[in-house]
Amino acid sequence: MTAKESLRVGIVGCGEIAQQHLRIWRKLDRVSVAAVCDADKSRAERTARTWHIPAYYGDLGQMLERESISIVDICTPPQAHCPLIVQALESNCHVVVEKPLSMTAEEARAIISRHKGSQTKIAVIHNWLSVPVMTRALSLIKKGSLGHVFST
Repeated sequence: MTAKESLRVGIVGCGEIAQQHLRIWRKLDRVSVAAVCDADKSRAERTARTWHIPAYYGDLGQMLERESISIVDICTPPQAHCPLIVQALESNCHVVVEKPLSMTAEEARAIISRHKGSQTKIAVIHNWLSVPVMTRALSLIKKGSLGHVFST
């Protein structure tokens, strides 16, 4: 990417999380949101209109075929993550995905297998990990100060 080029983002899933992501993408230099996609195409259309995004789709495959996308930002429910990530990777796109990466270890292995040898990056958003209250809670858990913890 040259200094004048920008990364083109395609967002999949146009619910509330996507609206938060759009606020952040808009603040970044050299980044443009090229298109949005949602299984409910009317929701994608509303999002595109609200945020002045030039294109919207009801299918990720169509978006990837028609748009030059650098990064696919996946803002869908977790059960949809794996096939969308794999589809984005197959189109040589970087992926930003809300946690969790996948619902099962098998899905995670499928993603890792598809990712191996590629030049793409996958970023999983764990938005609470650096919040002071969470780092303090994790510290207390590691010290054993909270008693028996069933899951972290």
